[in-house]
Amino acid sequence: MSAKVGSHGATPNAQRAGAAQAVVAYASQTITDPPTRAEVQVLNDGLAAAITLQNKIRLALVEKGIIKGGA
Repeated sequence: MSAKVGSHGATPNAQRAGAAQAVVAYASQTITDPPTRAEVQVLNDGLAAAITLQNKIRLALVEKGIIKGGA
């Protein structure tokens, strides 16, 4: 399973346990048809934050030896 876990999108940023953590906020969005540029940007920002969080979790698991790192 560890071979299938990878970093995607945003560059991962390793942090040690106890370090200040990034704040992730969720805001419900109602999207009109068609979406405005601002609505698309909000969704893109949310996706980038989710990818960054996934990468940080992966790096923490690698650092703790729970999964193997590398490609």
